[in-house]
Amino acid sequence: MKQTKRIGRLEGHGLFTAFKVAQLRRGQGLSYAELARRTSGVLNELALRRIELLERRVDVDDLHRLASALQVHPSELLGFLVPGDDGELSRELDRLMALPESERFAILDAARLVDPPRAD
Repeated sequence: MKQTKRIGRLEGHGLFTAFKVAQLRRGQGLSYAELARRTSGVLNELALRRIELLERRVDVDDLHRLASALQVHPSELLGFLVPGDDGELSRELDRLMALPESERFAILDAARLVDPPRAD
């Protein structure tokens, strides 16, 4: 079984961003290829997959491209409260962040928020 390389301790909003990108992409029925097209190819399929697998950080430029491609305000990808949010998302993030890192990754994998790696 292939081991995934996780970047150094991804915490707080960085972890939330990875979860949210995966959730929105899947919720909109987008493939990695379609989302890559929506970023004008700035983020390719591999980069998007690595973001969702917590193997790549999202910088500010990428954040804005992803928000535009996913048709959301950038703050939604950071976990900040937005109009209409009752705060449940932030409370859920707080609960998730209170868990040990290994448990957080297990929850991510169990929730299938990321697509399994493709066999090459």
